[in-house]
Amino acid sequence: MNDFTKNMAQALFNQDKINDLLRKELQQAVNDLLEAELTAF
Repeated sequence: MNDFTKNMAQALFNQDKINDLLRKELQQAVNDLLEAELTAF
């Protein structure tokens, strides 16, 4: 089980934690995408 799955399982019982987790994951994904684009450029 990866970290995202563990964190999601723990957050299922608290709406605020789910929102924070998804916001953090989305932020990381966008940052990774922008970094890859910058590297390719």
